[in-house]
Order: sequence, then structure tokens, then C-alpha cells
Amino acid sequence: MSKYDDAFEKLLQDGTIYVPPKDTLWDFIKAFLQDKPLVAYRLYEDLKELQTPTLSILSNLYTNAKHVLQVQICKSDNIEKTAGLTAWQIRNAKECVNRYSSRDLAVLMRLIQRTEKQIKQGIMPEEIAVEYLFTVFF
Repeated sequence: MSKYDDAFEKLLQDGTIYVPPKDTLWDFIKAFLQDKPLVAYRLYEDLKELQTPTLSILSNLYTNAKHVLQVQICKSDNIEKTAGLTAWQIRNAKECVNRYSSRDLAVLMRLIQRTEKQIKQGIMPEEIAVEYLFTVFF
């Protein structure tokens, strides 16, 4: 690398050159469900900066965890018909299958439901909900 490349990289890394975050919701969900907590947390930082609604994050994480669980436990050759999922949902879920046990996925889903309920009841501040999931689940 040239000295200009090195200088550019340094400016990017220290934040002198601002690079706006991109919408990383699906990447976050995939990293979370593939048991990659460090990657998921970095992506979550982008979601926070973009002010992605917490309930949207939780809802999408729940739905995708449910799809992974459905695909993981399905014994049928025709997952679409048996689980009632589209081919696209099945393809996405298969990328995360067997990273967690079926029991762990069910625990995650219950944890998300409880967290959503506590936010809606005013028991848990919305700002800490996803960090709470990281702390309790990982």
C-alpha cells in the first residue's frame, strides 16, 4: 500500500472520514441466528445509529427465529407445505439451521416475547432491550 492508502485507511478507522451506516437489519438477524454475537453487536450499533425501531428489530428477530425452528424440526420432505413457509423463507432459515438447539431457539423466542411485552408495559426501557437480549441469551 502507498502512504496515501495508509493515510486514508487511518482516517476511516479513527472516524475522521465519516461513513454513514447502512441498513443492516437482515445482516444483524442472520449473525444473531448464526451464533455470531460480536458480528451481530457491531451490526446492531449501525441499527442504533439509523434509529431502527427496537420493536421492529425484536419482531423480525422473533419471526426469523421461528422460521429457523420450523425448518430445523420439520421431518417432511415438503417443508413449504408442512411448515407453511415460502421457498425464500426456507432458504434464509436454512442458513441458520443447527446453530442453536431447538430448545435454545424456543427460549430465544420466549425471551423476545417477554422483552416486547415489558417494553409495551413500560417495565423495560426500549433503549436497553436488544442489549438485554445479548446479555441474557449469549
